[in-house]
Amino acid sequence: MSGSAEEVRKHIATYKKIAAALAVGTVVTVLASYLDVSVPLGITIALIIATTKASLVANYFMHLGEERSAWLKLTVGAHCGLLVGLDAGADFYCLGPHRGRQDAAERERAC
Repeated sequence: MSGSAEEVRKHIATYKKIAAALAVGTVVTVLASYLDVSVPLGITIALIIATTKASLVANYFMHLGEERSAWLKLTVGAHCGLLVGLDAGADFYCLGPHRGRQDAAERERAC
């Protein structure tokens, strides 16, 4: 490990801040689980929280914030595409082809 003692202290302070932010994110995750929302909205909220926490881990603990190569942009783009696909899939499940075969109460229970 290279760098002065002051540089190491700065890195440790950053790690402590990120660890605190991840702890807050965990509390937010638990609190969000108590929200009375539909399944698609609940999944969307959970994915937003999880993506935020994962990006903190990737940027700071895995040092990918310093990496500027094309594979990083490709990976981020693929994850965003996955999130959009999961959200669209949840909407399709709740509003999709079975819409005409179920009454409103059954559809509400499913979602």
